[in-house]
Amino acid sequence: MSTPTLIEIVARTLSIDPRAVSEASTSANTRNWDSLRQVILMTELERIYGIEFEFDQINEAQSILRIRDILREKGIEIS
Repeated sequence: MSTPTLIEIVARTLSIDPRAVSEASTSANTRNWDSLRQVILMTELERIYGIEFEFDQINEAQSILRIRDILREKGIEIS
């Protein structure tokens, strides 16, 4: 089984169509991306990649681009 893309993970976690998620997506402009789903999203990424996020990283990860940056900081490149 292949690892899903970040956009697929975000869309699945937010229960929205993947076409509604893009590199420009943020918690401010994406339906269902609220504080609860933020925690669920970060927990899902931790589970998939076997990593742990710091509290500050969870709070900062309010966009696709920032999530990618945080994952890179942890040595993970994701499509």
